[in-house]
Amino acid sequence: DLGDDLLTVGRPHPMIDPTLRIDIIDGLASRPRTRHLLVDVVMGYAAHSDPAGVLCPAIERYLAAHPTGSVSACVVGTVGDAQGLDTQRSTLVAAGCDVFESNAAAAASVAGRMTEER
Repeated sequence: DLGDDLLTVGRPHPMIDPTLRIDIIDGLASRPRTRHLLVDVVMGYAAHSDPAGVLCPAIERYLAAHPTGSVSACVVGTVGDAQGLDTQRSTLVAAGCDVFESNAAAAASVAGRMTEER
């Protein structure tokens, strides 16, 4: 949970400034054992104006480094949010993510892929 108080001391929450998330995804790209990522994109008041758009270059770098890996994502928000629910989802899909309706469904997808690999 990158929004935990321990990680946000002296810095904005990742909903506002995604730098920490991007740094972590870029770091995982260099780790061959990391195969599947689970991300959520949170929209709404005070969130980044384009949370998927700013995160997707790091996701694309990760997927380029892990051609058989995957990224499962969920967009948390509503059609009334300024960031645009459909826009955020389509941005993630264009970057190579599998987008799910809930965090639970996205997590189940990752768990299923990990089980298949065993």
